[in-house]
Amino acid sequence: MTVLILLRNGQSHADARQAYAGLLDPELTPTGVAEAQTVADLLASRGVHLDVVMTSPQARAVQTADAVLARLDQAELPRVTSWRLAARDLGCLTGVAKPRAIDLFGAESMSEWRFSPGGKPPAASPERIRALPWRPAADFLQSLPFGEGESLREVEDRLRPFWEGALRTELAAGRTVLVVAHTDSLRALRRVIESCGPDEVDTLRVVPGQPLAYRTDTSGSVVPPALYLENHASL
Repeated sequence: MTVLILLRNGQSHADARQAYAGLLDPELTPTGVAEAQTVADLLASRGVHLDVVMTSPQARAVQTADAVLARLDQAELPRVTSWRLAARDLGCLTGVAKPRAIDLFGAESMSEWRFSPGGKPPAASPERIRALPWRPAADFLQSLPFGEGESLREVEDRLRPFWEGALRTELAAGRTVLVVAHTDSLRALRRVIESCGPDEVDTLRVVPGQPLAYRTDTSGSVVPPALYLENHASL
């Protein structure tokens, strides 16, 4: 049986500060590394054998994958890194502490920007960008402009070619794939692979530290529902 597993990165230094990271590139905390190791133990206990790992190019995703594979003694597993899996550009929210963001912009705007498929945070000011506590990962900024803000729908648009190309090809070939990315890029990927309507209210997410598994058919399409491995002894 072929399986697609989605995993949100472990705790980063931005998470530890309760700050929106977006396209910034904070590394994992020791807690984040331990979370990834726990995921590896869970995969092993469920008999999941990985064939390919696909990650965002951002440090917190790459380091999560590193920790999972090291724990599984599969460090040499084939990898694919794609800018299309990068986190959502959160515009003016980038680097802002989450409680502070509500004070600055209001709960109604925050809900619209974060959870409506078409909601888009305004661009970050040049002054805000200069004051950010971390820098974005430089190697993908030519493909993905920084600080302008993205809607969830725009993240879906950049992920769709990745799903229809590299990812679905691996699944159709019978390979079990682990995708390590970020909160909003995984939400968007779930919307793409489950064929959600463009204006359908978004309820899909991936809980941090909890691998979410889809069974797939011979064409590489997913077979819902998605299952959290922690809650199921087998797939």
